[in-house]
Amino acid sequence: MPVLSGSECSHSQLLDQQPAYLHYKVANMEEAMQLPPDFKELYDSGMRSFLSVPIATDYEVVGALTIAKEDPGGFEIDW
Repeated sequence: MPVLSGSECSHSQLLDQQPAYLHYKVANMEEAMQLPPDFKELYDSGMRSFLSVPIATDYEVVGALTIAKEDPGGFEIDW
């Protein structure tokens, strides 16, 4: 899959807002339009649920691990 960068991508949300994770589940095209561009690329490839967690040191987020599944309910536990 392509790796995308820019302030609109999911990893930027992890850097700017520093949430513990990002979790999206997409059931329709309207919801897909709200996805960050990198998740939209995965959506176009058939993925419907997304989980991204930051990889960080004590001082900064240095990356993110993103997991995607074809099932919209792929990560149905409470995060």
